[in-house]
Amino acid sequence: MVSGKPYDVKDLKLAAAGKNRVEWAKKDMPVLRFIGARFAKEKPLEGVRIAACLHVTTETAALMQVLAAGGAKVALCASNPLSTQDEAAASLVKNDGITVYAIKGENRKTYYRHILAALAAGPHMTMDDGADLVSMVHSEKKEYLKEIVGGTEETTTGVIRLSAMGKKGILRYPIIAVNEAKTKHFFDNRYGTGQSTIDGIVRATNILLAGTTFVVTLALAPNIQYGILTGIILSLALFLFRTMTPRIVLLGLDEHGHLQNAEKYNLPRFHPKVIAIRFDGQLYFANVSYFEQSVVNLVSKDPSLRYLLVDSRGINGLDASGVEMLRGLVDRLRSNGIELAFCNIKGPVVEVMLHTGLLDKIGKERVFLTEQAALEDFEKRLAGETDLPAPAN
Repeated sequence: MVSGKPYDVKDLKLAAAGKNRVEWAKKDMPVLRFIGARFAKEKPLEGVRIAACLHVTTETAALMQVLAAGGAKVALCASNPLSTQDEAAASLVKNDGITVYAIKGENRKTYYRHILAALAAGPHMTMDDGADLVSMVHSEKKEYLKEIVGGTEETTTGVIRLSAMGKKGILRYPIIAVNEAKTKHFFDNRYGTGQSTIDGIVRATNILLAGTTFVVTLALAPNIQYGILTGIILSLALFLFRTMTPRIVLLGLDEHGHLQNAEKYNLPRFHPKVIAIRFDGQLYFANVSYFEQSVVNLVSKDPSLRYLLVDSRGINGLDASGVEMLRGLVDRLRSNGIELAFCNIKGPVVEVMLHTGLLDKIGKERVFLTEQAALEDFEKRLAGETDLPAPAN
C-alpha cells in the first residue's frame, strides 16, 4: 500500500474517461475479449496473485480486466512513467477494483516505491517489462521468492538482463520471454516498428501528409482548375499503372514457419515441388492477363512443380474477367500436372467464387483458411506422393 491506500493514481475523477478509452481499445482486441469470456466462466486463475510491472495504458488495462475476470488478484505498477495513461489507471481502480500504482511522470523514488507496493501483494506470478520488478525481488525482496512459481518478460532488454541472471545461476524462477513469441515478433517488432517509423516522421516534421500533397499540386499548377485537373489525371494514371501491373511476390518459409517475401528476407522455398506467391490488389479485367502471364512464366521455369499456392489476403476484389481467367488457369496448370491452391481468401472473394462455381472448379479441398494449413496438407501429400482427386469440370 501507498499512504494507507491499495492504490496510487493521479485522480480517480479520471475513471469515467478512462473507462470509455478502455472499452474503445477492447474493440480492436477480439482474441483478448474471447479469452476474457472464457476466463469469466472457468476462473482458471482463482486465488492466484499477480504482480505486474507494465506500460499502464488502455490496452494493458484490458489485459488486467481479463486476468481479474479469471479470478486473479492483480497489483499493477508502471514500467515506464512516461507512457502511463492516468485515466486508464484510475478506471482500473474505481471501475474494476484492481490495485494500481502508477502516475504519469512519477519520479525515480516514486517509481521504485510503486514496484515495492505491487510486490507487497505476495505474488505467485510476475509480469515484467524491462525486468525491474524481477530484479527487485531478487535483490531487496527475496522473501517473496518462495511463493513465486513463474513470470513473463516482454522486452528484449529485459530478456537480456534475465538471461544474464540465468547464466550466473541466480535467477530463482522460470520466466517466459514474451518477446520471442511469434505474434509479438510480427505485430510489434516488424509491423509495429514500420508504423511507428511513419508516425515518428510525421511527429518530428509536424506535417500533414495530405496537406503536403495538396500544396505540391498547387505549386505545380498556377491556376487552381488546372492544378485539380492535373491531380486527377495523375491519380488516375497512377491507379491504372498500379492495378494493371500489381505486385506479385514469391514467398519463402521463415524460421517461425510463416510465408514471407523470399527475395527481401532471403528465404528458401517451402518445398522443391511447391511455389507460393502473394498477389496484392483486385483481380479484374485490367490485370488478369498480367496475373496469368506472371504465373505461367513462373511455373514454366520449374518442370517438377506440383502445387502453386496463392496467398490471397491481398486480393480484395474479383470480377467476371478474373473468374474466367482463373477457370482457364486451373485447366492449363492441371493439364501440366500442377494444382492451383489458395489460402487466406477474404470473405467477399469467397462469395464470388462460390456463386460463380469457381470454388468447385478449383476444388474446395484446395482452398485453405491459412498458409499453415495449406503447407501441412502439401507436406503430407508430397511425403506420400499422393495427389488430390481432380474435381469435376
